[in-house]
Amino acid sequence: MTCKETFDKYYEVNIESFMRTMPANIPQEIARKRCEYILNNLYKVDSTFVLLKGEALNKFISANSQIIKESEKIN
Repeated sequence: MTCKETFDKYYEVNIESFMRTMPANIPQEIARKRCEYILNNLYKVDSTFVLLKGEALNKFISANSQIIKESEKIN
């Protein structure tokens, strides 16, 4: 399976999981937009991130934390 196929296959599951990490006071539609922004932009940075697990995934996300900060502007 290619990285794109893996990304697409688990997209909804990852969005739903990620949305659970958002603060409760954020409306669901905004939380979804932010999560989509983050996942899609992480994929643009390096499509192989879908293969990462554990500490390697955490390091990748930390190294690209500006994407998370940028998503906070989405309303």
